[in-house]
Amino acid sequence: MMCVFQKRLAMLKLGRAVCASAKPLIGGYCIAQTPPHGLRACTGWLLQSPPRVIAQNDGVFAQIERVIPFGKYKGQPVEHLLADPDYRGWILAQPGLMTMLEKRHPALINVITVGAPTTNDTPEHNKIQALFLGRDFQYAFLELMTGKSVLVLAQEQARKRLLREMSELPKVKETVSRLEGYIKDYESRVSYGEKWCVDNLARAREELAEAKKKLLISPAYPLPPKVHLDFECGYDVDLKCGWGSYYVRHYRIEIKPQMGDDYPSVLRQMKRNGASTLLIGFFEAESVTLKQVRGVFGDNRVVLLDEIQAIINRGVWQPGQVPVLVEAPAPE
Repeated sequence: MMCVFQKRLAMLKLGRAVCASAKPLIGGYCIAQTPPHGLRACTGWLLQSPPRVIAQNDGVFAQIERVIPFGKYKGQPVEHLLADPDYRGWILAQPGLMTMLEKRHPALINVITVGAPTTNDTPEHNKIQALFLGRDFQYAFLELMTGKSVLVLAQEQARKRLLREMSELPKVKETVSRLEGYIKDYESRVSYGEKWCVDNLARAREELAEAKKKLLISPAYPLPPKVHLDFECGYDVDLKCGWGSYYVRHYRIEIKPQMGDDYPSVLRQMKRNGASTLLIGFFEAESVTLKQVRGVFGDNRVVLLDEIQAIINRGVWQPGQVPVLVEAPAPE
């Protein structure tokens, strides 16, 4: 009995070790399947379905993951399938087969749809990604995406704030007039000894002072936007930009230091990870032009690093160096 218990304990320790190794490691490995919970279930899983390990540090698969487990190339290296574009295209056109692969072989389906596994964590990729930390680069990117400088966008928001405040003036004036009437009445009643009006009079005077402040509309200065960044969200950069308590621009950015005739694989990747914008460091292709690639990508924007750099060289807005946008009219 003790022997059986010791065996189970050993399997439990092994299962825990596998689960621990499933955590992502920088430059390390991760488990392609998730072990079930419980001693009995985890033991059966280890005996019947050995874990498939993916090497992430060098962008290649471990030996067991490199073998195709189905179809025409069953038992053969994954490179044989990748070298057969017709068969690869046939697989992509089979919804049932793709669903099965997503459930049983998630790592392999990534290779089939995107191509041979490679790492994006190159110095060139990381350098472009880090550029988003700079305010000038953020502003230049926003100008490229919107067709307007950040200053113009800030002026538009300032004008909206001013017009909103001015549209509320009639209501504020009505409130002021009503409170002044209350105060006059309360003062008269207090003078006749109606003490219960004292508190009401004090409260009305406080409300009147607050209401009169709203009549003094401040000049509309263009304010810098609030930019929120998040990295490695399935795509490389998540950028949100806005004024006030809400964001008015949202970009999900995929970065490719270089792209050419491999653009179909990049487009498939973006459709899977939800990226809406592609930033390319350098584009060169033999079969298509950049204009044609942008047409293929459709609503997904394709921008070049040089285009952003050109805007930076021309100059972007430096907050605090712009005069007042609009002077508010004096209250009547």
